[in-house]
Amino acid sequence: MLVKVQFDIDADLIDCSNEIWNNIDKYRTEYLKWLFDKNNDHKYWVYKNGGKFGCCYRSDAFVEWLKE
Repeated sequence: MLVKVQFDIDADLIDCSNEIWNNIDKYRTEYLKWLFDKNNDHKYWVYKNGGKFGCCYRSDAFVEWLKE
């Protein structure tokens, strides 16, 4: 199944399993919770004054998270 992953004005289509398609809201919620959890050291953090300030990401981050 193809899923449209959109962040602000940018969008991508990703191919995913029926399991993900049927539960996309659950996966979106879990992904965003993981992404913004400051206990996670992923490559999408933006740092300000030496601390985690925010995240800079696109759909590739969601795909990487799904593969974990």
